[in-house]
Parts: sequence; structure tokens; C-alpha cells
Amino acid sequence: MRKGLIIQGPLFSPGYGPYEFQLGGKFDKSWIDFDCKQNIISIIEAADNLFDQIVLATWHNEGYSEFIKSLEKYKNVTVVSLQESEFFSMLNKDGIHKYHQIETLRAGAAKLVELECEFVAKIRTDHFLNINLMAKQVTMHQRRNPRSLGVPNINLFELDRLTDFYFVGRSDVIQSMCESYLNQPEYCKDTHKDYYLSFLLSLSNDQYLVNKIHNSENKFIRDFFCIKAWSSYFYPLNPNFFKYFLWRGRRINHNLNAWIRWFFSFHQSRTNSHNLKFVLNLILILSARTIKKPTIKFSSALLFRFYRWRASK
Repeated sequence: MRKGLIIQGPLFSPGYGPYEFQLGGKFDKSWIDFDCKQNIISIIEAADNLFDQIVLATWHNEGYSEFIKSLEKYKNVTVVSLQESEFFSMLNKDGIHKYHQIETLRAGAAKLVELECEFVAKIRTDHFLNINLMAKQVTMHQRRNPRSLGVPNINLFELDRLTDFYFVGRSDVIQSMCESYLNQPEYCKDTHKDYYLSFLLSLSNDQYLVNKIHNSENKFIRDFFCIKAWSSYFYPLNPNFFKYFLWRGRRINHNLNAWIRWFFSFHQSRTNSHNLKFVLNLILILSARTIKKPTIKFSSALLFRFYRWRASK
């Protein structure tokens, strides 16, 4: 099995970092002008002996020509540098970046298909995480449904959303999924819901399932079909990625990580998402969404511990 890694995104990445707890109890995040060069080097060096091929899929930036040339010393690194088309330039002016991410992901996956890497992980140029753990997740994916996608987490409050920090899947499936996304109208303005619906249609080829999730006004019915999708086509990766996760050079706050931990893959990636036990426990935990906001932290911690206790039985 040949494994590939896609490092996807711009070489200069201005934007917000992770949420941070500020003095005085404020919950905020700060703007960061992040140069990705050193982060990309760190990823490449960490991944060098873990992946057969590494593809940097990015947008052409004249100011980084020397940096791109310096990557030639890494024998298993290929750079795919895309030019801004009129279509993407127009979207960029409107502040729509989701298509840029999908286009670089498509280009990276296509290159890995060409390089005969069957399984692939993608991370972003402005993120750093446990690369060794990521390589293990790619190896484990070969036991999954071939038309499935490993994603960071399940958001139990909104099952029809995908977090897009990193993905794991088959290179040809991801390439096809991205091509489908770029060639069809968007389902909704919310990027993460749009990803969920479009990716699901590509993975499942089940328009009925997608329509039920997209159009159902009844939350129970929508959740029922979302659980079906999560049981077959999406699955959460190991939550330990968030123990050490840098976003534009900033570490995700430990207290925040403790609060969101129960959103992740319950008892880590050992969960078999095709197992009836997974579905029953997911339905059980969904009841937490009726909790009022001031009690979410306490209640979610109890529910997470309850699930871990049940899973150990």
C-alpha cells in the first residue's frame, strides 16, 4: 500500500487562529498574518519516512519562488502550483475561499493518483499536527468502506456539517469528490454544510439521502438520515490530534480542547461506525442538544464519560 500526503493551501495565510480564552473570561480569536514556509518544512520533515509521496498543492506566489525551488532537495516531494483563473479571482473578491481549498485538494489528489498512491491524507499549509498519527490513520483507512472519508469530528449539535481541517481517504475517491464539487451548484452558503451535502452525494451516489438531509424541516427526520450517512460514508478520526494541534502557529487552548473533546470520535478511531452499537450510542448522546448553553460544558463532560464507560463494557 502506497501512502500519500497532500499539504494543501496558500503559502501566505492571513486569517484568524484558534479560539482563545482571554483574560476576563472573554472567548475570542486573534488575526494572524502567517507565513507558511517553516510550517511546510516542518510537515515535510516529519512526514519524510512515513509517506511514500508528499504533494504540496498551492497557488502560485511570485514571492515564494526561491522557497519552492528549495524543496527540490526532498526527493519524495512534488509541488503543484496553480494559477488563479478568472473564476477563482472573482470568488476571492467576494470572500469565497471554499472553492480554492477544493481545487488545491483536487490537484493534489490527482497528482497522487498519477504517482500510484492509493491512500491519502490531506492537511493544510497553515496547520501542524501529529504526522505519525496521521500516517497510522491512513493505514487504518484501508479497512473502511472504500467510498468513505475520515474527517476530524462529529459535531453532535449539527450532524450535517463537516470540519475541513484534514481528511483521510482513497486518492481517486477524493479526486472524484472534488471534481464533483467544483462542477455542481452549491447547496448552501454555509461552507461546512455545503461540503457535507456535496461530498455525501459524491461518495454515496444517493440523491434521495442527500435530499432528505437538505430539505427536511423536521430535525428528527434530518438527524435520522444524517446518522445513516455517518454510519456509512463519514467517520471521525482520532481525537488525540487535538492534544497538539497548531493553527497559524497557535496551539488550540487546552481548556477549549477539554470542552470540545466529546464531539470527536467517542472512544477514538477504534469505533466501528458500521456497528449497531455506534448508532444506538450516537442517538443516546444526541439528546444533549436540548441542553441550554450555560450547562453544556458540565453536561457534555458527564455524557462523554458515560459513553466511555459504556464503550469499555
